[in-house]
Amino acid sequence: MGSTKHLSEPYRDNLLNNLIDSGEVKINKYGGLEVDFNSGSIIDITGKINERLKALGHITCGTYYFTSSVEMISKHAKIILQDLIKQINKDINNTLVCI
Repeated sequence: MGSTKHLSEPYRDNLLNNLIDSGEVKINKYGGLEVDFNSGSIIDITGKINERLKALGHITCGTYYFTSSVEMISKHAKIILQDLIKQINKDINNTLVCI
């Protein structure tokens, strides 16, 4: 998405515009996307956490304080990966129960 921290309209691309227009994502008061701190999951305009849609880097400013250093991006990527693994395991367990 680039290096901008504030997602005001001139800095958005088509993907981000569509996500905002559809209400799938919400911009926080600091200019970044609303993101669940513990999972990196996007929070929509109703406050619902979308566990399948994640954000990383500059666009998460406001949820995370440091968003641009390699160390912090790596740390947040690990959080996202751990949450994705948890979701996959949950899906697998739900599928096995249904069979």
